[in-house]
Amino acid sequence: MKYSVLIVEDEPLIVKDVAGSVEKYGFNVSGIACDASSVRVIVSAYRPDAVLLDVNLGARPGGFELAHFISAQHDVPLVFLTSHSDR
Repeated sequence: MKYSVLIVEDEPLIVKDVAGSVEKYGFNVSGIACDASSVRVIVSAYRPDAVLLDVNLGARPGGFELAHFISAQHDVPLVFLTSHSDR
């Protein structure tokens, strides 16, 4: 059985790169979301085994706020991502 991963990211090029890496390492991408409403629907409907979550989404709520929602409603591991290269 392959584990499924939800990717939460608002930059299309980063989504493509992350999804390719997820699949390269043998996981299924259960969905891609770029906003809070999509996250809520996908997590509830597809019950991914893990969520890769961008901390800086373009709109509110951001990644940390979504993490609180996901953690409160579902028992799923969260991994935070960021494309910022600032020190």
